[in-house]
Amino acid sequence: MRMGRLGRRRPLALAYHALTDDWPDPLAVRVDRFAAQVRHLQEAGYVGVRLTELARDPGRDGVVAITFDDAFSSVLTEALPVLDELGWPATVYASTGVIDDGQPMLWLLGQRGRPPADERTLMPLSWDDLRLLHARGWEIGSHGTTHRRLSAMGPEERRFEIEHARGRIEAEVGPCTAISYPWGEVVDEVVHAAMDAGHVAGSGLEGRFEHGDPMRVPRFAVSGRDGAFRFAAKSSRTVSSVRHTSVWTGLERLRRRDYEPVGDAARVSPDA
Repeated sequence: MRMGRLGRRRPLALAYHALTDDWPDPLAVRVDRFAAQVRHLQEAGYVGVRLTELARDPGRDGVVAITFDDAFSSVLTEALPVLDELGWPATVYASTGVIDDGQPMLWLLGQRGRPPADERTLMPLSWDDLRLLHARGWEIGSHGTTHRRLSAMGPEERRFEIEHARGRIEAEVGPCTAISYPWGEVVDEVVHAAMDAGHVAGSGLEGRFEHGDPMRVPRFAVSGRDGAFRFAAKSSRTVSSVRHTSVWTGLERLRRRDYEPVGDAARVSPDA
């Protein structure tokens, strides 16, 4: 895959979900395409870092945080070997109730989603898998307890959802400093609750972001529909600049069509 030059190597954060060749869904990126994308970034002068590192030093050029929402099992089997070749760490965000449940994430399909050829594609990582990734230098962040929309909860339920997930990860794996807001939303009351729970880095996928705010790090989701041109555009300085303006709000509808999950929430107990 050939792509144009990225220009100034500004800090960049990318969000992936599943890596697989058997699921025709925007959440799934082909393995060979993922490998080509990250190798292109390396050739362009980027170095991989964890999301918290990027959040703490937003002015540092030439770094990219590769992140994975939902903790699909393919993160271990497909992403780790590719990133190991480059010597890059990454950040994976896990919903703790989903990990405890250990069942295929069929709820992500909703009413319209097309299932993969192999249901195992929808399996989440296990706690042992997450410990292995952590031992390899990866960051394990929170994606909430049950993956429900935090903005739809009352303050006490929201607080429990966030604090319980962070505590569970720290008990099972190690320090948990970063959170990916479920369903990509970046809402003030959710951001403040995440800070109160002890997170120092946060990111979603929607809305405008404040420059230099470690709790609102702008990530771009990489869709299964992203060919070379679209990936280059998402990696460009121009698109990143637009993300901080009112123009971005008008592009939200197009963005949602590409990769927002169609499911509702994980069918797991918040007390798991």
